[in-house]
Amino acid sequence: MKFFLKSVVAVALILSLNSCSKDDDESTDSKTNAKITVTDANGPVSGMVVYVYDQSTWGVIGDEPNFANGQVSTDKQGIATFSNLEYTNIFNEINNNQNNMRFSAHYSLKGVKKTKVITITFNKGESKTGALLLN
Repeated sequence: MKFFLKSVVAVALILSLNSCSKDDDESTDSKTNAKITVTDANGPVSGMVVYVYDQSTWGVIGDEPNFANGQVSTDKQGIATFSNLEYTNIFNEINNNQNNMRFSAHYSLKGVKKTKVITITFNKGESKTGALLLN
């Protein structure tokens, strides 16, 4: 009985180790990232909220912050770092793991409400940069 139990544990261990593939490891290592720099006439803008929308959300809802896929505030250098843009169903087989992501910032200039938007096309796993000039 002891030999049988050890054999079952050994087989289970071997099967679990072999079930991990190289593709699984690679998919967790590469995330889709973006760094969006926000500046105005005086230089970098810190504390500005930058919203991100995928193509579908933007097409249906538009630039409505309550429905953004994500948001990040800029740091002291005016950079909003999106460390993982792989929100639910953003990259899939239907869109060939590619999506247009829109980044927007809402601000006021001389009492007038304004919005700046930049669109960047991402393939899953890419890291890209963009810039928003608030003018």
